[in-house]
Amino acid sequence: MRPPTTWERAVEATAQADVAVVVFTPGDATAVPGKLYEALALGVPVLALVSADSALERQLREMGVDAEVARHDDPAAIAGALERLLTRPPAPATPEELAAYDRSRLAALLSEALDEVATRRPAARPPAPAPAPPSARVGARRRSRTR
Repeated sequence: MRPPTTWERAVEATAQADVAVVVFTPGDATAVPGKLYEALALGVPVLALVSADSALERQLREMGVDAEVARHDDPAAIAGALERLLTRPPAPATPEELAAYDRSRLAALLSEALDEVATRRPAARPPAPAPAPPSARVGARRRSRTR
Protein backbone atom coordinates (compact mmCIF):
# COMPACT_ATOMS: atom_id res chain seq x y z
CA MET A 1 0.00 0.00 0.00
CA ARG A 2 1.15 3.50 -0.79
CA PRO A 3 -0.03 6.91 0.38
CA PRO A 4 -2.21 8.98 -1.95
CA THR A 5 -0.36 10.23 -5.03
CA THR A 6 -0.89 11.76 -8.44
CA TRP A 7 -2.56 9.84 -11.26
CA GLU A 8 0.69 9.82 -13.24
CA ARG A 9 2.67 8.27 -10.37
CA ALA A 10 -0.08 5.75 -9.70
CA VAL A 11 0.01 4.63 -13.34
CA GLU A 12 3.83 4.37 -13.21
CA ALA A 13 3.63 2.25 -10.06
CA THR A 14 0.95 0.04 -11.64
CA ALA A 15 3.11 -0.46 -14.74
CA GLN A 16 5.97 -1.68 -12.53
CA ALA A 17 3.81 -3.99 -10.40
CA ASP A 18 3.73 -7.77 -10.69
CA VAL A 19 0.02 -7.69 -9.84
CA ALA A 20 -2.50 -4.85 -9.61
CA VAL A 21 -4.91 -5.26 -6.71
CA VAL A 22 -8.27 -3.68 -7.52
CA VAL A 23 -10.73 -3.39 -4.65
CA PHE A 24 -14.50 -3.09 -5.03
CA THR A 25 -16.22 0.06 -3.83
CA PRO A 26 -18.00 -0.88 -0.58
CA GLY A 27 -21.71 -0.17 -0.62
CA ASP A 28 -21.85 0.51 -4.37
CA ALA A 29 -23.12 -2.31 -6.54
CA THR A 30 -22.44 -0.33 -9.73
CA ALA A 31 -18.92 1.10 -9.35
CA VAL A 32 -15.91 -0.29 -11.20
CA PRO A 33 -12.62 1.38 -10.21
CA GLY A 34 -10.79 3.09 -13.07
CA LYS A 35 -7.56 1.41 -12.04
CA LEU A 36 -8.97 -1.85 -13.44
CA TYR A 37 -8.86 -0.44 -16.97
CA GLU A 38 -5.45 1.13 -16.41
CA ALA A 39 -3.95 -2.15 -15.18
CA LEU A 40 -5.46 -4.09 -18.07
CA ALA A 41 -4.23 -1.53 -20.62
CA LEU A 42 -0.74 -1.76 -19.12
CA GLY A 43 -0.82 -5.57 -19.32
CA VAL A 44 -0.53 -6.01 -15.55
CA PRO A 45 -2.31 -9.05 -14.07
CA VAL A 46 -5.32 -8.11 -11.93
CA LEU A 47 -6.40 -9.45 -8.56
CA ALA A 48 -9.93 -8.17 -7.96
CA LEU A 49 -11.07 -8.17 -4.33
CA VAL A 50 -14.84 -8.15 -4.40
CA SER A 51 -18.00 -8.57 -2.37
CA ALA A 52 -20.97 -10.72 -3.31
CA ASP A 53 -22.62 -9.52 -6.54
CA SER A 54 -19.87 -6.98 -7.18
CA ALA A 55 -19.96 -4.76 -10.27
CA LEU A 56 -16.20 -5.26 -10.50
CA GLU A 57 -16.57 -9.03 -10.79
CA ARG A 58 -19.44 -8.68 -13.29
CA GLN A 59 -17.37 -6.31 -15.40
CA LEU A 60 -14.41 -8.68 -15.54
CA ARG A 61 -16.68 -11.51 -16.64
CA GLU A 62 -18.38 -9.34 -19.26
CA MET A 63 -15.02 -8.25 -20.65
CA GLY A 64 -13.81 -11.85 -20.79
CA VAL A 65 -10.35 -10.97 -19.52
CA ASP A 66 -8.25 -13.40 -17.55
CA ALA A 67 -8.04 -12.07 -13.98
CA GLU A 68 -8.22 -13.56 -10.53
CA VAL A 69 -11.20 -12.73 -8.34
CA ALA A 70 -11.42 -13.33 -4.59
CA ARG A 71 -13.81 -12.22 -1.88
CA HIS A 72 -12.31 -9.31 0.04
CA ASP A 73 -12.96 -11.04 3.38
CA ASP A 74 -11.45 -14.45 2.49
CA PRO A 75 -7.70 -14.46 3.22
CA ALA A 76 -7.21 -18.01 1.91
CA ALA A 77 -8.90 -17.18 -1.41
CA ILE A 78 -6.81 -14.00 -1.71
CA ALA A 79 -3.57 -15.90 -1.05
CA GLY A 80 -4.48 -18.60 -3.59
CA ALA A 81 -5.41 -16.07 -6.26
CA LEU A 82 -2.23 -14.10 -5.69
CA GLU A 83 -0.10 -17.24 -5.90
CA ARG A 84 -1.74 -18.23 -9.20
CA LEU A 85 -1.13 -14.77 -10.66
CA LEU A 86 2.52 -14.76 -9.62
CA THR A 87 3.32 -18.30 -10.77
CA ARG A 88 1.16 -18.37 -13.92
CA PRO A 89 0.43 -14.80 -14.99
CA PRO A 90 -2.33 -14.57 -17.60
CA ALA A 91 -1.76 -13.20 -21.06
CA PRO A 92 -2.44 -9.46 -21.23
CA ALA A 93 -5.84 -8.35 -22.46
CA THR A 94 -5.84 -7.66 -26.17
CA PRO A 95 -6.53 -4.22 -27.62
CA GLU A 96 -9.75 -5.66 -29.07
CA GLU A 97 -10.92 -6.73 -25.61
CA LEU A 98 -10.23 -3.24 -24.26
CA ALA A 99 -11.41 -1.14 -27.22
CA ALA A 100 -14.94 -0.70 -25.92
CA TYR A 101 -13.55 0.87 -22.71
CA ASP A 102 -11.17 3.40 -24.30
CA ARG A 103 -11.63 6.79 -22.61
CA SER A 104 -11.42 8.75 -25.86
CA ARG A 105 -14.07 6.56 -27.45
CA LEU A 106 -16.35 6.81 -24.42
CA ALA A 107 -15.90 10.60 -24.23
CA ALA A 108 -16.83 10.91 -27.90
CA LEU A 109 -19.97 8.81 -27.38
CA LEU A 110 -20.98 10.92 -24.38
CA SER A 111 -20.34 14.13 -26.33
CA GLU A 112 -22.54 12.91 -29.19
CA ALA A 113 -25.34 11.99 -26.78
CA LEU A 114 -25.17 15.37 -25.02
CA ASP A 115 -25.14 17.22 -28.35
CA GLU A 116 -28.23 15.29 -29.42
CA VAL A 117 -30.07 16.12 -26.22
CA ALA A 118 -29.02 19.78 -26.36
CA THR A 119 -30.26 20.25 -29.92
CA ARG A 120 -33.50 18.30 -29.58
CA ARG A 121 -36.62 20.46 -29.55
CA PRO A 122 -38.81 19.93 -26.51
CA ALA A 123 -42.05 18.13 -27.22
CA ALA A 124 -45.13 20.31 -27.25
CA ARG A 125 -47.02 20.03 -23.98
CA PRO A 126 -50.79 20.23 -23.77
CA PRO A 127 -51.98 23.39 -22.01
CA ALA A 128 -52.46 23.06 -18.28
CA PRO A 129 -56.09 23.14 -17.05
CA ALA A 130 -57.23 26.55 -15.89
CA PRO A 131 -57.30 26.92 -12.11
CA ALA A 132 -60.68 27.04 -10.37
CA PRO A 133 -61.94 30.56 -9.70
CA PRO A 134 -61.12 31.83 -6.19
CA SER A 135 -64.77 31.87 -5.14
CA ALA A 136 -65.13 28.14 -5.85
CA ARG A 137 -62.11 27.33 -3.71
CA VAL A 138 -63.25 29.44 -0.76
CA GLY A 139 -66.74 27.95 -0.85
CA ALA A 140 -65.34 24.46 -0.85
CA ARG A 141 -63.32 25.20 2.28
CA ARG A 142 -66.28 26.70 4.12
CA ARG A 143 -68.52 23.75 3.33
CA SER A 144 -65.94 21.28 4.58
CA ARG A 145 -65.60 23.13 7.89
CA THR A 146 -69.32 23.16 8.61
CA ARG A 147 -69.74 19.43 8.29
